[in-house]
Amino acid sequence: MELNEAQESGTDAGAGAQERPPVSPLVGTVADVAAQVSYPHWGAVPWTLTAKSSLAKADLPREPGGPVRGWVAGTDWRDKKTEIALYAVAESVPTKATANQLAAARRRSTAVRVCDDCGAHTQQPLTQSGDGAHRCVMCRRIARIRRLQAGLRAGRGALAEWAQQLLADPLTAVVWVSVVEAEPGGSGRRPPLAARVHVVDAAGARLLDVLVKLAGPRTKGAPVEAVPAEQGAAALQRALAGRRLAGWDGEALTPVLERLEALGHRVRLDAIGPKTWEQSHYGRRSPLMAAAAGRVAAWRGELDPGTGKLRAAWEPGTADRLWLLLGDVAQEQPSAG
Repeated sequence: MELNEAQESGTDAGAGAQERPPVSPLVGTVADVAAQVSYPHWGAVPWTLTAKSSLAKADLPREPGGPVRGWVAGTDWRDKKTEIALYAVAESVPTKATANQLAAARRRSTAVRVCDDCGAHTQQPLTQSGDGAHRCVMCRRIARIRRLQAGLRAGRGALAEWAQQLLADPLTAVVWVSVVEAEPGGSGRRPPLAARVHVVDAAGARLLDVLVKLAGPRTKGAPVEAVPAEQGAAALQRALAGRRLAGWDGEALTPVLERLEALGHRVRLDAIGPKTWEQSHYGRRSPLMAAAAGRVAAWRGELDPGTGKLRAAWEPGTADRLWLLLGDVAQEQPSAG
């Protein structure tokens, strides 16, 4: 079971929980907390702030010496959501325990304060991971990231198979849509002016590259080179009908089709998978195209060093570049591990 940052650092959220006191005109007291910072989770709390229970559990225990300096969302002993008061470590003071008393307490304690991975001597007791190891916050994070990386590595084979099947199908069409948005008006967002639809087949050969006008005849600002909506709709019908569509975003083509329909030029694609555009699912139209963005991001497996989360992949920008990228995914070799 994954532990949160409070558990990783040895913070006893339940013991440190207390109700936020009412606002008071007094300054420099516990009541003066309305202007203090509230943190959504323990991972966002700076090292300079901690809970009263954490101060007490330090290897050299301390106690608050100043007012509450912030709050963090947590749970109490009943697992009920609450806010936990935070105190400045710099304002804390040593408890009255003598060195001899602390030494005796250490001999009786079963707390582990040395990280099994890096050997850090932590001030807070370490919790045991699922594999039996006691890790500091950083090593626990590294272990979690390694598990994520291992999962991404293991999943690349399935992504390669998906791309192979897509590119092996002669009915596949790889689609890229670039929308020309209208300038925002006083009433909010306006319909798009035009859209470039670029399509290649499973071999990378061009099927369509058209800039279609999506604005009414009296709307200004549409590109002069855009073909009329009727002509664009006919081109989309010829190029895409009956094909298995894949794009960066499964919904990228939807606003184009909706706008053409609003202008009286409906495109009936009857596309193959993931579902037809006309099919209703819980009252909504299902995605028209197989979406590649998330799959490509997982295949790349690049993690943000600050957050440890998967980074979004940069957009290819055209259908033929997306086709090339899908080919890279399809060539992924099975993991040896």
